[in-house]
Amino acid sequence: MKIFKIILVGDSGVGKSSFINRFCHHNFDQFQRVTIGNYPGLHNKPVIIDDKVVMLEIWDTVGQERFDSLPRSYFRRADGIIALFDITSKDSFENIPTWLSHIEDWVENPPLLIMVGNKLDISDQRKVSIEDGFQMAFDHNAMYAETSARTGEHVFETCHQLAR
Repeated sequence: MKIFKIILVGDSGVGKSSFINRFCHHNFDQFQRVTIGNYPGLHNKPVIIDDKVVMLEIWDTVGQERFDSLPRSYFRRADGIIALFDITSKDSFENIPTWLSHIEDWVENPPLLIMVGNKLDISDQRKVSIEDGFQMAFDHNAMYAETSARTGEHVFETCHQLAR
């Protein structure tokens, strides 16, 4: 079985752990607190892509939201990166290029990249336009999606799109 390693990065509070819980366990904890931890969390999820079983190995930064706190080896052999931001937080969006710059510096062969604007369920509070999201993704040769970990909207399609 093919293993596809995905690293999930982004600022604290953007919904990384909620995104993973929705994708891997089909649930959402509305009382989820900011995750605190010393080591990345690993979640495995088998999926079918093009009639083949692929094991998605998804790594969460578990509260290590400063890039320099992550070991360089964390990104070794990554097949894909999900750069998650909160569409209601301009700061989390504006920090994405810093995450991507570090990743580009640390890996020899850049993995596939998808930028994901999360919290689509509260889009009435949106601070980042869809157009700005697509433009930044284009500027970084990345795919773009918007999701809601709360409702599950586009979460599964986003992970499948990256692993395809």
